[in-house]
Amino acid sequence: MSNQDKFDVLLEGLEAHQTDTSLLKTGDSVELQHRDGALHCSSSAGIIGRVPEGNSGPLLEGDWRGSVRSLKRNAETKSLTQVLVRFLRGAGAHAPPPAAPGHKVEEADDVEFLSAAQYELLANQPEMQQLLSNPELQSVVRSVDSAADREKALVKALESPNFKEFTDKILNIVSPPETL
Repeated sequence: MSNQDKFDVLLEGLEAHQTDTSLLKTGDSVELQHRDGALHCSSSAGIIGRVPEGNSGPLLEGDWRGSVRSLKRNAETKSLTQVLVRFLRGAGAHAPPPAAPGHKVEEADDVEFLSAAQYELLANQPEMQQLLSNPELQSVVRSVDSAADREKALVKALESPNFKEFTDKILNIVSPPETL
């Protein structure tokens, strides 16, 4: 995917839409709307915020689909303080999974992402639910997710038998071995 086919936007004007965004979460789909002479982003939760004027140019042409990549909330008030949206060009565009809040996502050309259907398949597997109920595995997953260098943390996490079993099960579910 070329850089012309994806576009990250840090939204502004979040304070104007706080009542509608309490249920907003990473991964939510985002649509573009022209409103009051500006380009706004909305989700099923309502209008989220606006695209900064200097960043709206590429989004005015073509068909773009977006998803919330990360968001930050005020710890006390729970109001949104930052929303990062990734837009992908094309009607069939599929957004990669969201980054953990506070993490910048760098994509390499050889990285593959799970589709929404694959996520759903994993979420509905009782065996996966059982594995994820293990506090030790939860701790390892959290440490990988919150690491500054996720790739290095993933390599280290694969030394844990619980995490290795978990990743093997994921691979077997989303990409079952071929039978002859």
